[in-house]
Amino acid sequence: MIWWDCQASDRIHRWPWSRSERAALAQGGVLLQSEDEQLAWLGKAWLRPVLCARERCTFILHDDAERHHPLWDQIASLTEGLPVLQVSSSETAAQLGMAVTPLAAHALPPKVRWWQLPESVQLPQREFESFSSLDAYIHSPYQWLLRYGARIRPGALGNVSDGSQLRGSLAHRVYEEFFNAHPAISAINTSAIDSWVDAHIRTLLQQEGALLLEAGRQAECERFITQVQDSLTTLVEHLKDASVASVQMELGQEGQFAGGLLNGSIDLLATRSDGTEAVVDIKWGGRNYRRKSLLANSYLQLATYAQLRRGNGAAQSPALSYFIVMDSTMLSLGHAFFPNAEILQPGSEENAAQYWQRFERTWQWRKQQFDRGLVEVTVSDTEPTADSIPDDDCMEMPEASDAFNDYSALTGWGSNA
Repeated sequence: MIWWDCQASDRIHRWPWSRSERAALAQGGVLLQSEDEQLAWLGKAWLRPVLCARERCTFILHDDAERHHPLWDQIASLTEGLPVLQVSSSETAAQLGMAVTPLAAHALPPKVRWWQLPESVQLPQREFESFSSLDAYIHSPYQWLLRYGARIRPGALGNVSDGSQLRGSLAHRVYEEFFNAHPAISAINTSAIDSWVDAHIRTLLQQEGALLLEAGRQAECERFITQVQDSLTTLVEHLKDASVASVQMELGQEGQFAGGLLNGSIDLLATRSDGTEAVVDIKWGGRNYRRKSLLANSYLQLATYAQLRRGNGAAQSPALSYFIVMDSTMLSLGHAFFPNAEILQPGSEENAAQYWQRFERTWQWRKQQFDRGLVEVTVSDTEPTADSIPDDDCMEMPEASDAFNDYSALTGWGSNA
């Protein structure tokens, strides 16, 4: 038996409830172990590995440990002359009867720009594509391969959603509940929005945003509530100014594109009484980034939603906008559907349908590479090649696309120079 890293670990649960609360729990049938009972149980549990050993029991002690395990202290106090060997000593392996074979050093694989798949590898046929998969397919083919082809994904329990991601999700939920409760946009009293949010957000925070209720985060939580109130008021004002008759939140849609079936969920679809539509993608932050992307005619997520609406009976292509919650800002792509929004006009006169055609040509270009087993690894510290440049009628490709990369440990280390 080998006990690695034999150091103390505090595993005693110190219950947060008062004595009267614990008594009430006990009356309800909830019996909590006292600290003495936990210590007694642990004392017996610690002995099990030692009692199960038949030939040898080896404890690995680290010098940098804050304190050794209580069981080791007990053994040391009850014995004399117990051998303590230095693992770095050349004699230790012989004394323990362990065979030692030197291992050859292997260099970590460097980053490369292209992977070549074996001919035997067949990529799976996906039932549906979405904005996320399409974006990875053309900009980060290696991420598409690992996520959707190899189905390698980060553990769902690895991280708890916090920060902008948590606040953005909560803001979405508040908006959704509000518009479900207020379907008639013209009848909404904007002066009552703050009190409505106050009455509903606490329950939502307890159910889905408990991290913001932690000790020491009260100011952050109150600031978040104020931001939601201000942004929701501004959003409703934009909808009323645009004479919007109805709003649909998280609208699931299915459609088609050059590669097959397409699906997605539109954050907010605003419809006037004459049937004119606007797709609004709600983002927590990133106003400057979204402004630049619209001015650069780069808006694949909005274009995906427009394609879905065209395939679901929309009389004409919807107007496309971003709404930034943190700044209470509406950014519109070259249209005046929302008269008080910031209207951004790209230098190109290309419309959303033409943009989508350009995307599909880019998708076909990537597909030809996948069909040949070529996967571009668009990570930093690699140099694009001639194959990295699509045709002139395709979308422009950045040199690298690894700002958000779950697979950095699989794409090599260092430069390929």
